[in-house]
Amino acid sequence: MELKESLDQAGPVIMECAIEASEAMLQKRTFTIGTVVYSKRLANSHRYFCSLGAANPRFQGLFTVGIDTRDAEDLLADAVQEDVVLDILGELANNICGACCSRKAFVAIFGVLVQAPPVASDGGAFYFPRADSIAGDISLGMSRLTVGFAIRQAGTSSVQFKRPT
Repeated sequence: MELKESLDQAGPVIMECAIEASEAMLQKRTFTIGTVVYSKRLANSHRYFCSLGAANPRFQGLFTVGIDTRDAEDLLADAVQEDVVLDILGELANNICGACCSRKAFVAIFGVLVQAPPVASDGGAFYFPRADSIAGDISLGMSRLTVGFAIRQAGTSSVQFKRPT
C-alpha cells in the first residue's frame, strides 16, 4: 500500500485521538475536526509548535501539534506562559502518539511506533522533508490546534554519513 493511502486510512484515527487527548487534557468538550490535508512535506506556521518522533524498524514518523498565541490564550486560559504552552503541546503530542499506537486500525497500518521525547519551538520554522504527511485543525469555537503526522519508510533518508578512516 502506498503511504498516501495509508495516511488516508489512518487520518481519521489520528484526528480522533487528537480530539480525545485535547478534551481530556484541556478539560473542554466538543472539539471538531476541520479539513485534513495531505502533503509531501509537513510544515509549521504556528507561534508555538511541538514535534514528537516515533519509529519502528519499518517506519519513521513524526506527530506535531501547533497553536498560535490568540488560540493559546483562548484554549489554555491562565497557561499562556511560553514554557507552559510548550509543555502542554508536548504532552498533547505524547498522548496523541500513545493513543494512536493503542488503536488496532493505526497499528495494522504502521505498527507500534516507539516515541522519542518531544521537541518544542517558539516561532521557529520547521519542515520534515521526504515524508508523506497529513495535517488538520481541531477546533473549539473559533480557537484551533493544528495536528500533523508525517511518515516515511525507514532508511529512506538521502543523507549518508561516512566514518573517518
